[in-house]
Amino acid sequence: KCVLLPNGFSEKIFSINNKLFPEFTVVFHGNIGRFQNIELVVEVARLIEKANPLIKFLVIGDGPKDTYLKTHKLPNLHYLGRLETQEVANIISKCHLGLSFRGDDKISTYSTPVKVYEYIGVSIPILITPFESEGSQLVEDLGIGVRFSNEETQKIVETILLMARDKNYYSSFKINLVKIRDQFSREKQADIFLNLIQEL
Repeated sequence: KCVLLPNGFSEKIFSINNKLFPEFTVVFHGNIGRFQNIELVVEVARLIEKANPLIKFLVIGDGPKDTYLKTHKLPNLHYLGRLETQEVANIISKCHLGLSFRGDDKISTYSTPVKVYEYIGVSIPILITPFESEGSQLVEDLGIGVRFSNEETQKIVETILLMARDKNYYSSFKINLVKIRDQFSREKQADIFLNLIQEL
């Protein structure tokens, strides 16, 4: 018999913040390596800037593909580089929406990125690619965000614009996040693990 204990967020670091940034803010954080579709983040930000320049994008982290961010600067996209974990948690907790865009490779398909759990920890809705990934299925099943294929750039843009202007639509994801949040803390997973061991 096998039991899956997923990764999660730390309750000591990631918490809900009711004081969000005044502008609708979209965040992408973590390693900016070859599995991340940072090009899609930049393209979405470029299209959003034309439609609604008041919506801001933040990117936090570093990695081999961060040169793409440095060479494709946009007025509505701010690249903060690598930060300490606590500072990352503080910033993303003030954002409205979290992005997890990865490529169509096998590793991305058969995984749930840690950033997804961290967005759950701060209770912000999630937009995620690729469509057929484990993480995307989790986000959709829980009703805490929307999943897309990496080719659905315009749909992603339309969803961000909708979330920014429609409070009821946006709140529907926030309500679901509050309901399921506690299930995904590392502390909760540790308790489950302890109970499994004790049962043996």
